[in-house]
Amino acid sequence: MSFKDKIYENYISYHNQHLSGRPSIEKFQKQFPANEFYLRRHLPENKKSKILDIGCGDGNLVYWMQKMGYNEAAGVDISPEQINAGLSLDVRNLYEGGLLGFLNDKMDFFDLIIARDVFEHFTKDAFLEALIAIKKSLSASGRLIIQVPNGEGIHMGSILYADATHESAYTVSSLRQLALCAGFKKVIVFPVDPKSQGVKGIIRSLFWRLKASNVKFWRYIERGDPGGPVTANILAIIE
Repeated sequence: MSFKDKIYENYISYHNQHLSGRPSIEKFQKQFPANEFYLRRHLPENKKSKILDIGCGDGNLVYWMQKMGYNEAAGVDISPEQINAGLSLDVRNLYEGGLLGFLNDKMDFFDLIIARDVFEHFTKDAFLEALIAIKKSLSASGRLIIQVPNGEGIHMGSILYADATHESAYTVSSLRQLALCAGFKKVIVFPVDPKSQGVKGIIRSLFWRLKASNVKFWRYIERGDPGGPVTANILAIIE
């Protein structure tokens, strides 16, 4: 058994609980505003859409989508401890298993696949293999949402090196390379800026914009190009 397998087997005990505590419905509900802010506008209008959350962990995102009426929302994760935690909280449609095996018999099946904070755990070869499998499992109008550490991010190291199982960070350019190689046609990348809700959120957002503008200015001075987002994470919509 590799060190990754050992950690994934008990991912809550070895990692998550030391960051934010054990899973609970109250904890899930506290994440609702962030989900609304970052993801709501990217979800399909049809509540009957088939949605899969890859690397769903304890199922908190699946729970949020089901509460909004997306009853077909499902999740898959390789960590038995996380899946069992979600099932114990009555989150529906959670499955334990590897990504490729789970998608193998689901051709043209999903309308949306979400992979949030997942592919930094993969090698680049495994990431490309996963993208190819995901493309096959999406419907003709389906799309993929990915969140990964941003290789151009100012504080990217706090994300990339926070977990011993992380392998890589990505940029707008490298994400586009891999997506096109897998057969996708369109990649739109967004910064994951501070959530500008409430007084504290607005203040954080304003200070962040000042810092980001400063970094882009000096990047332009250095190379004649301000480059991509400078947030620690980036969110990509891939079609």
